[in-house]
Amino acid sequence: MAVVSGLVWLVVMPKSESGTTPTSTSPTPTGEFSFARAPQAPEAVLDSSCAPHAYGKAKEYFTSTPCQQLSRSLYTVSAGGKQVLVSVVVVKMADDKAATELKKFLDGDNTGNLYDLSREGVAKVPGGPDWVAHGEYASKVQGRELVIVESDFYGATKTAERDRKLLDRISTDALRLAA
Repeated sequence: MAVVSGLVWLVVMPKSESGTTPTSTSPTPTGEFSFARAPQAPEAVLDSSCAPHAYGKAKEYFTSTPCQQLSRSLYTVSAGGKQVLVSVVVVKMADDKAATELKKFLDGDNTGNLYDLSREGVAKVPGGPDWVAHGEYASKVQGRELVIVESDFYGATKTAERDRKLLDRISTDALRLAA
């Protein structure tokens, strides 16, 4: 019976032009930089709550306005002759309006944010920056999701000089990684 079911499934499933079964994942759009998953965090880390992973006023925000899902990933990229650690956080809110309000709040000054996987200690990144939040930031709303990207150079400390324009380009380009 299992063989018959398998054959029926093969006949009924739509095929792509190459003859293979289509996958549910879409390719990441191309951009300026070539990002690779950080080996210390080869897959996104998912959570159903944001407040335990937030700091500053953001922790209070998520306590009163909970998210529905949190996804955090780490990437690396080589740019300007230096290695950069990139944190990509996707916060799923109840609806589009809640995601837009969250962006407005987090884009403000002194609000806090969500910890990246390295800072929270989930992924140990040897030689990584003290905290990617000391680098550059970009965010965008995609429906009911807010994508937050922070990036900084390996070895960077809070007071280190940075090529902020390069980090801004990297952070902005990395927004596509949540697609």
